[in-house]
Amino acid sequence: MKNTEHKDISLDRIIFFSDAVFAIAITLLALEIRLPEPTGSLREAFPKMLPKVFAYVFGYLQIAIFWSAHHTLFRKLADYDNAIIWLNLIFLMVIAFLPVPIAAMIETGITGDSIAFMYSCLVLLGIVEWLIWRYMSNPVRKLLPAFLSKDQRAIEGKKIFYLIMLFLVGIPLGYIAPHAAFFIGVLMPIIHRRIERRG
Repeated sequence: MKNTEHKDISLDRIIFFSDAVFAIAITLLALEIRLPEPTGSLREAFPKMLPKVFAYVFGYLQIAIFWSAHHTLFRKLADYDNAIIWLNLIFLMVIAFLPVPIAAMIETGITGDSIAFMYSCLVLLGIVEWLIWRYMSNPVRKLLPAFLSKDQRAIEGKKIFYLIMLFLVGIPLGYIAPHAAFFIGVLMPIIHRRIERRG
């Protein structure tokens, strides 16, 4: 019983630490929004702020999507090991870095370079998430409950795979149509929902 309680407490610590990193990353995004130089009134300044606000909302949504995915994966864990801890730390390292490309987008605007920088970071984040899922879903390691079927495990893998593919498409599209590529990230929750329904 004590070993089980110890594992539960340790797993909770991993999740709480992860949530704290997500919260800090989201908070840092808001600090990048600054009022433009005084122009006479806030009404005149607000249109100049809109691109920065859109970039902030975009960044917030991406971090929120990955937080939701992280929550979904880790609440399935029945056990963990050191490899999961370190894979999660690498994942959180990229999460903590996300305010940098988002800040670049806020400062330079929605351009091919800023979109490519942002989506490259998101692709890297998706790959690390995929590695985490591949590791924890391996039946040999017995980290997931036995009642999770093969189909249920496959659904999670598909969600991460399509996320990576979508962000990869966004990189070249950013140079062709930056504003169209900008909204690609908004499609992820819709795609995830369709995969779950088909599953």
